Amino acid sequence: MKDVVSQYVTMMSKELPLINRMQLNPEPEPCVVAKENKVSLVDLSKDCALRLSQRCGMSTIPGVSELPEGSVSSLKDQCPEVYYQKLVQLPSALSELQSFTSQKMLDKLESLSPQKVNKLLSIFWLEAANSKQPIPKPGCLLLTKKEIIVLSSEANSEDPITIHHHLNLLEIKKVQISLAGQHARLIDSTEDTILVVFTHSRELTQEFCKALLKVLSQGEFSEEAEDHPLLSGDLMVLSLDWTSNIPDIV
Repeated sequence: MKDVVSQYVTMMSKELPLINRMQLNPEPEPCVVAKENKVSLVDLSKDCALRLSQRCGMSTIPGVSELPEGSVSSLKDQCPEVYYQKLVQLPSALSELQSFTSQKMLDKLESLSPQKVNKLLSIFWLEAANSKQPIPKPGCLLLTKKEIIVLSSEANSEDPITIHHHLNLLEIKKVQISLAGQHARLIDSTEDTILVVFTHSRELTQEFCKALLKVLSQGEFSEEAEDHPLLSGDLMVLSLDWTSNIPDIV
């Protein structure tokens, strides 16, 4: 593929990697030095937590194949796009937040953080965890042009809605996709996990990866790239087919 996407993305087929290398050239801002950022998305097909027990002759993944179909809903014909994982039980504070308009949600963000967010691109209702709070908890993941913000509910806080995690997209160097695409790990330059996004859905994982890729490529994301098997195919089948050879995007 010779279009502009090749400037940002190289896909590799080993262990279902999704994006091997991406160059980000953010626009210079006052007091901020624009720099190169390389990001890779790979499939974490040997994740111990979801490893297929071949010794027992198991042909399915416990807890994955039994998930009800249609657990994910979305609103794509608007800005921001909104994705819901209906398997996640939201606390009352997040349920109330779910009814907010995008502008009201921005106003809420302003009350929680001094950093102003001008526009939300995508909203994901799912679960997330980080090194400080490793147990997955329901949250609202907000994707903007420059950052990811995860809001969650804290019972013992003055405000029931708090910022669970906040990261600049420049921090992301790699995104690892678990077996069958049930969650994604955002990795920094030191190979540490800075955020784990639990989608409980291969389709939702693909939507999250595409949304992230579109932001990092600054909109230069072709239909050909979007139709790539790792972004549109069945990650369950690809994860279990050890003979599959996924072509690179070059």
